[in-house]
Amino acid sequence: MALLAMLSKLATQNAWQLAAAHYEHGIRGEDSLADARFVEDFCRERQIPCFVEHGHVPELAAAGSHTLEQAARSLRYDFLERVRQEQGFDYIVTAHHADDQAETVLMRILRGTGVSGLAAMRPQSGEDGHLVRPLLKVTKAELLAYCQQEQIPYREDATNFEADCTRNCLRLELLPQLQREYNPEIRRALCQLAEVAAEESDFLQGEIARFCEDEAYMRQEDGALVQETVAKLHPALQRGLIRKLWERVTGSSLDLSFAQTELLRQLLLTGRTSSQQELTHHYLAHVAYGYLTIDKSKSDGQIDKSNLDMSEVTVNIPGVTCWGDFQLIAQWQDRTEYQGAKTSPEELYLHPEHFTGPLVLRKRQPGDFMNLPGGRKKLKKIMIDDKIPHEQRDTLPLLAAGSEVIWMIGRRRSANCLQGAADYHRILYLRYREERKLSMLHEDIEKVVFSEEQIQNRIAEMAKQITEDYKDAQEEIYCVAILKGAVMFYTDLVRRLELPVRFDFMIASSYGNGTSTTGSVKILKDLDYDIEGKHLIVIEDIIDSGTTMNYLNKYFKERKPKSVKLCSLLSKPSRRMVEVPIDYCGFEVPDEFLVGYGLDYAEVYRNLPYIGVLKPEIYADN
Repeated sequence: MALLAMLSKLATQNAWQLAAAHYEHGIRGEDSLADARFVEDFCRERQIPCFVEHGHVPELAAAGSHTLEQAARSLRYDFLERVRQEQGFDYIVTAHHADDQAETVLMRILRGTGVSGLAAMRPQSGEDGHLVRPLLKVTKAELLAYCQQEQIPYREDATNFEADCTRNCLRLELLPQLQREYNPEIRRALCQLAEVAAEESDFLQGEIARFCEDEAYMRQEDGALVQETVAKLHPALQRGLIRKLWERVTGSSLDLSFAQTELLRQLLLTGRTSSQQELTHHYLAHVAYGYLTIDKSKSDGQIDKSNLDMSEVTVNIPGVTCWGDFQLIAQWQDRTEYQGAKTSPEELYLHPEHFTGPLVLRKRQPGDFMNLPGGRKKLKKIMIDDKIPHEQRDTLPLLAAGSEVIWMIGRRRSANCLQGAADYHRILYLRYREERKLSMLHEDIEKVVFSEEQIQNRIAEMAKQITEDYKDAQEEIYCVAILKGAVMFYTDLVRRLELPVRFDFMIASSYGNGTSTTGSVKILKDLDYDIEGKHLIVIEDIIDSGTTMNYLNKYFKERKPKSVKLCSLLSKPSRRMVEVPIDYCGFEVPDEFLVGYGLDYAEVYRNLPYIGVLKPEIYADN
């Protein structure tokens, strides 16, 4: 309450927007509920917006591997972050004080930690610095004195005085003993240790980041560590680089103990090709051709990547071709665009006269070969010479024509690939991307047309109108989604309808893998239910030429429903070939190729949370 009172004064002086957020954990029964009511009353008297959520922390703790304290913290911060994002606030400000910091440092010392762990709570943290703790140098005694001086009411958690968990035992027993018998300023000393550790940790992390960006120490494509060079670094840097490798592979820096870090360090320093070390969570570290790598173990029930759907696929020219975790983009360029351009390992220029048969993406096959400057060479021999680890050879994407490998993608090129000047009028440009992560899809968007917030706000308005129009309907209401594009719009819309509705789905399309309609309609999945005498709301993602919906409108009416209404998130009137009545329309859009929020190009981009314009170079036939 002291922090809220301070911020309230500062907000008034600086015209800040301020709100309080309180998470009631559901642990202490009536006392916990009384705390929530106390916060609400405090804010009401001072006209401070207040957000309260009631949780069930014991259930989460019982269901998983979390302690009660860990579960409470997880749910509390999830709630605070939701409020921040939904209400548009810039910062979460918490009231952690010096006593909390001292307890955290001591607890980490007892459990075992490194320099970064000793830093404990930072004054400002989070990816964008949105989590702020301004009271870390203020003691609890000083805060209580401030409350008394300013007549600020407060409540204390009675469970804080029960020695029933590690933190409470530290607070009630160990810290007082240390203060009494060893150091009267133990809390100040622990906070000072955290401050020094934070600064030294920041310096060390900066040095580690520098080495991470250097190909001589870390292979950029997968984070593998170079044995020869990393072995010459200080042990602190070796441990830091190992943790960065672990974080890159697992997505978290947690759960790698000091003992496992040291095992990895020994493997790095002494391991030979094929040396392995099992790690926590079914990960496996191994050394191959001078690199230390970490992968998910194949013995833990995980899918062996070599067994994924990596069957041969013909390359779409122009277009996007997906194969396993790879995406190949092909487009034509004229000579003026090429002009002997230098390519990165992810790019290739090729003329069709230099290969026979269709281009395909596949993995290696018996009899594969490449044409190299020195002549034809078996692919197997090339992989051995290039020291490609055996476990990677069956998942390496190959661009091939028959048995001739044109490109070991990201590695070798055929001697037939274009280099330098060329007299061809039309040249094929190929570019690949590994692991189609959402961040990569964002890069293909020229501009965002409708944000996630704009879409959801408009859907809420449409749902309200539909609910109003059908509130007195006596007949059953069927909501039919036209798959696949409408699925995201459909689910967000129907859950906002305050009506009893039935679900059905249909697949009908006049699109291929391109950017424009073919003009013909094909029904791939019909309705499951009889709609005669029922109200029908047809939900579509976009009305473009109108061909599909005009056909379906007639098709539905032949089944004699009570009514048929069309609801479309988007309408592109400039492309209309057939006029169709749209009863509920989200947005009218210009003649641009849109993707995201269900809209796709070659089955990609549907999962983007917004709607944007796809860059022309992704799909254009130049």
